[in-house]
Amino acid sequence: MTLVLVPAFLLSLLGLSAIATVGDAGRSLANWKQQAFFLPLGLIGATIAACVPLHLLRKHAGILGLLVAGLLVLLLLPGVPESLVRPRNGARRWISLVVFDLQPSELARVAWCLLMARLLYTGDAHRRLSGLLRPVALTAIAGGLIVVEPDLGTTLLFVPAFVTMLIAAGGRIRHLLMCFVPAALIPVLVIGGMLLAPETGEARLSHVLKPHQVDRIVAYTAQLRGDPRYDDDIGYQAAKALLATASGGVTGLGREGAARAVRLSGLPEAHNDMVFAVLVAQHGALGAVVVLGLYGALGIGGLLIARSCTHPFGRLVAVGITTMLVSQALVHASMTLGLLPITGITLPLVSYGGSSLVTTWGMIGVLVGLAMTPSGRKQEERWDFAFGTNPS
Repeated sequence: MTLVLVPAFLLSLLGLSAIATVGDAGRSLANWKQQAFFLPLGLIGATIAACVPLHLLRKHAGILGLLVAGLLVLLLLPGVPESLVRPRNGARRWISLVVFDLQPSELARVAWCLLMARLLYTGDAHRRLSGLLRPVALTAIAGGLIVVEPDLGTTLLFVPAFVTMLIAAGGRIRHLLMCFVPAALIPVLVIGGMLLAPETGEARLSHVLKPHQVDRIVAYTAQLRGDPRYDDDIGYQAAKALLATASGGVTGLGREGAARAVRLSGLPEAHNDMVFAVLVAQHGALGAVVVLGLYGALGIGGLLIARSCTHPFGRLVAVGITTMLVSQALVHASMTLGLLPITGITLPLVSYGGSSLVTTWGMIGVLVGLAMTPSGRKQEERWDFAFGTNPS
């Protein structure tokens, strides 16, 4: 439990420091105050989540899933007044609740983990290739409602959690390979085609992707080729992120130096989508190692909690939540460093955003609750992860 709570709290403090660093004095102070306001709410939410009995999480997972699905549909309904759902940069992701904006996709990650754990716990159909249909359908519904907002980045986070939960539930790795290897080859072939023939590849992508998605892939492949012609256009954010990151050197510039570097680089969305670049500018490469180390510790702590769970449902929930958080952090850091295309994924517990912060702390609270579940006496018969025959 300590391996989860301590890194999470330290990351939240680092987030407050980074948010106070960027923007003009008035804006950074306002953002810091709002984030500082939501941190105690997140801790309260974590406390409440930790106190919810495991059987209630399992029992009411369906109700939570329906509620979240309704909120996601509300975002997409035409005619919804802008006072309730106001598009930002062409995306409909937030519901205005006057005091704060609610992002249903954050809640969707929690609901999906609970529903997936319950689905896998109730039988062993997922150990057959045909039995993957229901888990895939559940993931496709959740991801489909989010990707049309559009929010491709959050949708992609379901993939690693899906794989790890299936493996933890005893799913056959060969079945996962049969499903995901062809899918994984698609982006590899797309990126390879763009590197070899940029104009032809761009024309083909325009038939299946939205313009802003095509722009991100074009900018990313140009960056890989060392082509700077998009740095002031569609590749602006990625180029500025690399510039701000490189300014930190080994030990960092400190708060004032990082604020100046971020301001001079013109880094957009520095307080949320690009906050890792701010941390590296402030604390250097050593700071980046520490930040990633904290996420590593959180991941290890989450998996240790999963291992100690006597109930298979709780074990699967712990695996899903842990994978979600760690994979999100890795994707955010990778896109900031130019290793992946920009997808608009925030850094959990660090990036600005009250809805994200409270929800993430709620996920931490679920892990803490699982860790506090008595292990000396089996609440139910342990799930034998190797039970059954050898289904094909």
